[in-house]
Amino acid sequence: MQSPVPRFRQFCFMLGVLLLFGLGLGVMDAARQPLDFDGSYNLQVAQNFAERGEFASNNLSSYTAVTLFEPVITTGPTTMLPIASSFWLFGEGVWQFRAVMLTFYLAAAAAIGLLVFRQTGSRWSIVAPLGFLLLGHVFYQGYDYLNLRVDAVGEIPAVLFSLGACYFWLQRRGFLTGLNIGLAILSKVICAMWLPAIMVVIIAELVRKKQRFGFWTRVMAGIALPVLAWEAYRLVALGGWQGYVTNWQNFITVFKTFGSGLTEGTEAATLLDKARAFVQIMPGNIALKVLLFLIILAGVLLAVNQARQFIREYYFPLTFVALSLVWWIFMSDKDFVRHILPALIVGWALICILLIKYLYRGRIFLLSALTLFIVVAHLLQFKDVQYPVTLQDQQAFAARVATQGEGVLVHEGWWQNPEIQFLTSHRSVEHAARSNQAKRLLVVSPLMRHLSPNVYRKQVDRCKEVFTSTKGYVACGE
Repeated sequence: MQSPVPRFRQFCFMLGVLLLFGLGLGVMDAARQPLDFDGSYNLQVAQNFAERGEFASNNLSSYTAVTLFEPVITTGPTTMLPIASSFWLFGEGVWQFRAVMLTFYLAAAAAIGLLVFRQTGSRWSIVAPLGFLLLGHVFYQGYDYLNLRVDAVGEIPAVLFSLGACYFWLQRRGFLTGLNIGLAILSKVICAMWLPAIMVVIIAELVRKKQRFGFWTRVMAGIALPVLAWEAYRLVALGGWQGYVTNWQNFITVFKTFGSGLTEGTEAATLLDKARAFVQIMPGNIALKVLLFLIILAGVLLAVNQARQFIREYYFPLTFVALSLVWWIFMSDKDFVRHILPALIVGWALICILLIKYLYRGRIFLLSALTLFIVVAHLLQFKDVQYPVTLQDQQAFAARVATQGEGVLVHEGWWQNPEIQFLTSHRSVEHAARSNQAKRLLVVSPLMRHLSPNVYRKQVDRCKEVFTSTKGYVACGE
């Protein structure tokens, strides 16, 4: 029987090769993936922090003012501050922030591999990072593509820290477990689902008379350290208690109306909408479509094969996955599948552990079939993803816009074209707040054309002189 040390070295070698493969995938994505709306909007925070030391987005009614800790931005400092540091060190550009996000992505791939290997001691653990690298991360939102490998959003950092929480919990390292949960929450607010999972587990342990107050106290201390440190910074930056409370009230209002399920909005998603969103997630996410099915399948397998042993060993991450899925399926009023990505990836890690560690019969066949499925699915991804606008299209349009309008851009309502602002380093204000003294350049985007065609036509009709246009982007003088 081979000792664990050579197996671990072999696994590390395979993981290293796999990470080089993932780096290649990420570089290709970084070169071709167009800038999305959400990620570009988040980049305003990183830019402002690098330039003026403020965690703030651009104010839509001013060319100079900013909005501190805007409630609609749920990507936190664990993502924004590394990007801001990259901007401060190397200048502001596409590759500077995408290198940071790709680093998070590869770190998460390594983390899931090490987690599964630590639990199984098997070289087959390489299936976990392979699946993570190849399970599609391209989300199609209407007209807008979001690539979690390289775009400036918090889901992948949240995945990384959630996997870290699982790793240290299985080692019974309470403080480090909590620290990773706290960092996951700061990465993406959706990871606050770890908190009700902790409550459920503590109650279950009390019922079973398995009291571990010391352990959970260390967990809560670990959570509190980064969260309270960040809240203290917000309190100071917002000028005191009154601004801090107002900011929290605004955040709660936004949270309640954007997917929490606490307040049903005018466009609340039904169960059918969520099922459709998952089945038709978007081109490039073929394999991710089946993750929920695999989790259900794992539950069925557990029912007939050592269910109690598996659940007894992994009940905390299983509780997090279950609560996240229950919240998204039955409570959330939005069908944004990426909101449950951390739970899905933790679920993927648990599936790999289940197949490798517990299902002895047919294990090699199942793992081989699963590996083949993942590879084929990713090959189909390249066929399916057809970007309506490329990064090069956006850069060419932005280069032409940058030579016009004296650095003054105008937009209508919410459609502030953050990707063009980032590429041109120009600020944009709402049409109603425009300056009459400056030469104004109205910019409209293909995203507006897709989601609000009437508003798009209205804006284009305002144009008296079109300076440049390409694939739905239009820049013109009024």
